[in-house]
Amino acid sequence: MIFDINTFWLGAIITFVISVLLSGAINIFMLRYTGNLFSKTLADNVVRFNTQRKPAIGGVSFFACFLFGIIAYLLFFPHTRNLGESIEIAAIIGTVTIGFILGLYDDLRNSPVSIKFITQFLIAGILIASGIYIELFQNNVLNYILTFIWVIGIMNSVNMLDNIDGVTTITSISIISTVLIILGFKQQFYHADFITLLCVLGALIGFLKFNWNPSKIYMGDVGSQFLGVLLAIIGIKYFWNFYDSEDALVNTKQIIVIAMAFILPITDTTTVFYKRIMRGQSPFVGGRDHTTHHLSYIGLSIRQIGWLFLAIGSMSSIFIIIILELIEKWSYLYFFLFLLYVIAVFVSLFYIANLHKDEDLKK
Repeated sequence: MIFDINTFWLGAIITFVISVLLSGAINIFMLRYTGNLFSKTLADNVVRFNTQRKPAIGGVSFFACFLFGIIAYLLFFPHTRNLGESIEIAAIIGTVTIGFILGLYDDLRNSPVSIKFITQFLIAGILIASGIYIELFQNNVLNYILTFIWVIGIMNSVNMLDNIDGVTTITSISIISTVLIILGFKQQFYHADFITLLCVLGALIGFLKFNWNPSKIYMGDVGSQFLGVLLAIIGIKYFWNFYDSEDALVNTKQIIVIAMAFILPITDTTTVFYKRIMRGQSPFVGGRDHTTHHLSYIGLSIRQIGWLFLAIGSMSSIFIIIILELIEKWSYLYFFLFLLYVIAVFVSLFYIANLHKDEDLKK
């Protein structure tokens, strides 16, 4: 196949535009025809401020665009067929599909926490078996354990972050855009991940029109569980396991990059777990004690919270690109400088989340 770079970019742009339009069309269809099938009375959920019944099925558009990206890559874009890549693609398709089904079932039946953890454990196991796991330690057993913690943790963090209009969508856009820029720096445009993530990015942008405050539709668990799996995977591949010849310091770079990329879901989940455990509550019971909620208690509107999260996500993305692509010689000095940014974001949000403790108990 003769496929020059100009033809590739034309195809990539067309694929991206189709994904945005496909996402928009699916969400319009869901708004018009799903009725109350996937709607939730959010007053009982006490996770959001808006108590209107709205469809919580936006994640269907994510999954549809993901599959479109895979099909487009296999049919229309040049690629090499080898066993390793085929196994990896199959594992990614399989695990995000399981995550999608888990979220769909949870939206319909409110599955028990035990079912969620078992399924998430299975997803992590499949990824490890296919060769997608964190490479931080010399001992692979420790790497496998960390991978299980990472996958399960991120799936739950993304799910918990979806508590105010647009926030999870914006956070996911920031992380995926960062990976696409990294692939661009490495000129890995013909990689399956580039086309697939481009389509998922299109899906998120198409969905954001309906999810931005005041939202018309929520992504639901079907969307947050799908995104949780996908973001956990790209976190492993592009933030944990980036190539670096400076073996002596690579661990510090891995840690700071992953902390920056996922600073918002990590901070929110850590804060909520701490606050609920201190109150003697289960950390998995919903409540209005998230960092996003407390930002509203100090006077920010839901839209302003969305813009704030976009600003933090964009700043983190810029710092990650600087670390991975522009800093030629990594040192502990850089580590501590960027660590100050991570600490500043975490401490600021954690502090704000503890200003109005009485609000945590309101239903």
